[in-house]
Amino acid sequence: MIVDDAAKALDHQNVFGVLLQQVGSTGEIHDYSALISKLKARKVIVSVAADFMALVLLTAPGKQGADIVFGSAQRFGVPMGLRRPARGVLCRDR
Repeated sequence: MIVDDAAKALDHQNVFGVLLQQVGSTGEIHDYSALISKLKARKVIVSVAADFMALVLLTAPGKQGADIVFGSAQRFGVPMGLRRPARGVLCRDR
């Protein structure tokens, strides 16, 4: 596993998969369309951690070319102390 800036993903030669975070931990928003296109040209599997509330305003990762998109739907109504599992969502391109 290599932890690096997303823009440097193409610098590594033996990469078979990349995990990108669409909305960063400090709130910055990323459009990875160009990067995903370059990674797909190298046959790299691209996964994106998405914030579903932000997708109301942002371009969906699938439309940017991501193979796998996932995220937590906890913010949509299951309190953390309720002792029930939070909802998670996983989507593939096929």
